[in-house]
Amino acid sequence: MSTVNNGPQIVRNGLVLNLDAGNGKSYSTNRFQSLGSGTVTENVTFAINGNGTFQRVASGTVIGGYTVRPNDVVYSYALGVLGCHYHGNVAPIPSGAYATFSVDYLITGATNIATSYPNNVVLVYENYGGSALSGSTSLANNYQNIWQRLTLINGPTAGVGTQAMFLYPGFCAPGRLADSGTIYFRNPKVEWTNIDTGNSTFNSTSNIGLWYDLSGNANNGTLSGANGIPASSYANKGSLLFDGVDDSVLITNNATLRPSTELTIEYVIKGSTPAGWNPIIGYGNGDYTNGNYLCWVETGGALNSLCRINNGGVIEYRQYSGIGISSTALKCMSFTMRIGDSIRSYYNGVDTNTPTVLPSGGAFYYGGTTSAYQISGAGGAWLNGNIYYMRLYNRALTATEVMQNFQATKTRFGL
Repeated sequence: MSTVNNGPQIVRNGLVLNLDAGNGKSYSTNRFQSLGSGTVTENVTFAINGNGTFQRVASGTVIGGYTVRPNDVVYSYALGVLGCHYHGNVAPIPSGAYATFSVDYLITGATNIATSYPNNVVLVYENYGGSALSGSTSLANNYQNIWQRLTLINGPTAGVGTQAMFLYPGFCAPGRLADSGTIYFRNPKVEWTNIDTGNSTFNSTSNIGLWYDLSGNANNGTLSGANGIPASSYANKGSLLFDGVDDSVLITNNATLRPSTELTIEYVIKGSTPAGWNPIIGYGNGDYTNGNYLCWVETGGALNSLCRINNGGVIEYRQYSGIGISSTALKCMSFTMRIGDSIRSYYNGVDTNTPTVLPSGGAFYYGGTTSAYQISGAGGAWLNGNIYYMRLYNRALTATEVMQNFQATKTRFGL
């Protein structure tokens, strides 16, 4: 008997934030998410709405023999509604990419389905600017109580634009898809794929608006800056470039991002000139006092990186790694913190310095419950360099786990 070794995977236990610029899904996937409790009575509001109302279906609901899972996104729609039935979202689209739009659907309880106009479920791309995509695909609904799949592939895009993607249960009035019954949409998804064979993301210097959290906690980051934050190609190992002037990422406030006694921060970074202190990530609205900014790196000068925390908002504890950040080499850094233990620093998975003792008592003090995490931009200081990924855990990883994460990604960075 033989096995295939796929290599180590990153630690998932306690992972609350995972922003990875080398993964195209981190900033190019639109899953038509809705907020709220996820019950069958919850109305869903899309960015673009036609007639009728979508509702989120609760996990555990059985539809056509399929039990809705907690991570599924399933919507129900009443087929008897007259008028235009487009419902969907808009998203930025990069240049030089294919887009795949897919969804599973099921129709049940419908009458006059064979004669009602237009007798089709449709997926639509609509170009909202730039040289993006347009097109549609449809499937006649001669079957009920059977899950069917629609897929629309189009590209390559000729230029940067804003793309609308519609779930479209029937064309516009007059008429409707059926006189009665319900259509269910399961896990609608749009993914961008680079036109280069084997490239897992896209080569784009276009500006990006949102950095999606891959941890499953929806701690997405909004990117801002006068000229936007460009994405490097996967050939360059995938990164977001911060200009040192006004680029930052504001991450949605979420209780998962507010651990009180344990925390791990990991990132891969490459610094640029000019030299100086560069804020990496913190908790607060651009304030670097009271320990709000947790991690800094210095390019030039002492060439160092540090993480700091306030225990109870009284004493600030700092841990210097002793590792310099340069404009030519990637650095994989990890910091773990546990009240009653210490702050520890790691470079390429290995301890770099004597830990800073973090005594018992109190709790982490930074930001507060109303502030959001922010990458770059603190007290007039801005990150000048590339971030490849950023991970946060709500616990202090062990030395073995830190090494596991490094081993899982070192090949990608040639480390």
